[in-house]
Amino acid sequence: MATLNIFQRYSQKENTVTNNILLLFSRIYEISPKIYNEFIVSILEVENAYDVLLRFEQQIKTKSGRIPDGIISLKSSAVLIETKLESTDDFAQLHGHCSKFENEDYQILILITKTPLRDAKFEKAKAFIQQDFPKVKFFSIAHSDIIAALEKLVKEYPFKEELNTLFVHYANYCEEEELLPNEEFLLRAVPCGPSWELNEKHHFYFDDANRGFRRCRYLGFYWGKAVRAIGEIELIVEADLVDGKLLLKDNGKLTDEEVDAMLTKLLADEAGQ
Repeated sequence: MATLNIFQRYSQKENTVTNNILLLFSRIYEISPKIYNEFIVSILEVENAYDVLLRFEQQIKTKSGRIPDGIISLKSSAVLIETKLESTDDFAQLHGHCSKFENEDYQILILITKTPLRDAKFEKAKAFIQQDFPKVKFFSIAHSDIIAALEKLVKEYPFKEELNTLFVHYANYCEEEELLPNEEFLLRAVPCGPSWELNEKHHFYFDDANRGFRRCRYLGFYWGKAVRAIGEIELIVEADLVDGKLLLKDNGKLTDEEVDAMLTKLLADEAGQ
């Protein structure tokens, strides 16, 4: 009989993933609100972004000027979660979710994907959301971030056996369902053929965009039945060659020299067809 795992694997996959994330969060809260609070703060990696713990204070002046002997208070919060199997460009959907917020002290929107939004793409999504919802704190995290936060808690609370069970089961679930990115460890060997000298000289590689591309960290230039050079990917761009001019899509990080080098390669390829 297979070992019982609390994270179910049925129904539509994206809904199943969301269900299991919410189940994970609720189980952590059941173990301890304090540990749950630490967990959320850990995955968000921002101080003072969230707090669900009661505050016990005394002799605090109120707006009326009166000073009660003691106050037990709890700030309001709302956390909206959007789960995608892969990354997303649908910022309008994220923006639309924010209408569900009311007047909470903490308004948090978390996008959970295999690979989080980074750099310019994250800032673009954040700006798009906050143009109408400035109070909303937007975060983009990966399942691996959740696993790392769980592992940290397990080390801090070694006697919480249920916490360790959650960590093991959730980590196994993410691995089995291929929710963890592995591009950080991948090297893709790409055939260069007669262009290998140009590829090696300018440290770049070109291919037809409609052939698809599996994300990886390293490229190996392959020619003469062997990988002759290996490099770490710094930038990926999509471009069109129109009337001898190179048109880059949504990218401003390339220098004129890099654009000229790419154009030379594209023109050479076109001439060889």
